[in-house]
Amino acid sequence: MPAAIRIIKHEAVPKCGSFEVRFADGRPSEYFYWDDEPGRRLRPEQLDSEEALRRAKARARSVRDGTA
Repeated sequence: MPAAIRIIKHEAVPKCGSFEVRFADGRPSEYFYWDDEPGRRLRPEQLDSEEALRRAKARARSVRDGTA
């Protein structure tokens, strides 16, 4: 059975934060940063929460399935 992978939501301020993909095998976590207020985004490539969660889930799936 593969090691558990968790997705943890961090919300620093309302409508802004990250999704952490945490691996049980000790490798470093990966973060997908998001901001749902377009005028407040620090970088133009920053994601909204739906897209960040979609990418975090896809990353977790690829690691779990061994395709990453």
